[in-house]
Amino acid sequence: MGVGSRLVSVGLEQCRIKGWEIVVLAGHPNYYPRFGFVQAREKDLECEVELPDEAWMVIELKKGAPTNIKGKVVFQPEFKAAL
Repeated sequence: MGVGSRLVSVGLEQCRIKGWEIVVLAGHPNYYPRFGFVQAREKDLECEVELPDEAWMVIELKKGAPTNIKGKVVFQPEFKAAL
């Protein structure tokens, strides 16, 4: 029915409106690339928790943003607890 895809698209648009430059996520490698997500490690973004490279992803909401943002992403405790 496309509900999940619509939620992701609307969520990313809201992030753009708020001025966010990138969005990172831990997700299924066969699902999120359709929205433009790529492996985050290729953009020099590390994850504080151990994840497979293919599941650690980022999308650029502002052209060239990942080149200015590097390092380790730290999550809220609630997110880490869910992993």
